[in-house]
Amino acid sequence: MISRRNAILLTLFGIFLGGILVYLSPTFKNLTLNIEFSSHTPSIVIAVCALVVTVWQLNNSIKHNKLNMLPRLQVLIHSPTQDPKNNELFEIRIINNGLGPAEIDKAYFEYTKENKIIPFNLDVAGMDRYIQSAFMENTDSEDVGELLKAVHTNYIRRPYRIIESLAKEQLISANEKICIMKLSIPSPELVENLSDEDMRTMRNQAKAALKATRIIIKYNSLYGDSFTFEDFLQH
Repeated sequence: MISRRNAILLTLFGIFLGGILVYLSPTFKNLTLNIEFSSHTPSIVIAVCALVVTVWQLNNSIKHNKLNMLPRLQVLIHSPTQDPKNNELFEIRIINNGLGPAEIDKAYFEYTKENKIIPFNLDVAGMDRYIQSAFMENTDSEDVGELLKAVHTNYIRRPYRIIESLAKEQLISANEKICIMKLSIPSPELVENLSDEDMRTMRNQAKAALKATRIIIKYNSLYGDSFTFEDFLQH
């Protein structure tokens, strides 16, 4: 695709080249201003008008193409069920509701803890630190805290959490959905050992952590226009 800058440069080059050709033409070099030069005047006017129309059409085409390729990222928090015995806590999904792909420039969490804002990049290491800070070091229930520590310890052996990092220059296509984080308890057997009250405490803690977390995603369209999505994970 031709960029706006390249289109302008191409147009200016065309005007410059046209001026050179006119300057080098025999009619112009004679400088007689006779009827021969006058006879070429309509052709020159028509050529200039055609050039203006071409530039206008090209500019409109670029604007139209840009509108048809605008991305629009949104973040969705999905809670599968309110069943206290369900082992899934939440999923964080990103969807592109725009018409064109989004190119990630920068993506990170801002978690507020004890009146301090802590940033976490949305790569595997950053989200792992976020889980530990938001869910394991900020727990009122000792039993829930121990369970979450067990969840963290068993991360490699049990697929309790699905993480997809957001890397710089990563493309998210139009209508594409990706899950960047899914937190759940490793196995239904562990859920059976918890009381309904403990499960509600864990879910409430998850909601509180999400309410204290802002997600910021900076991204670009294919035409280089910059956009920013910024919102709390839970309201």
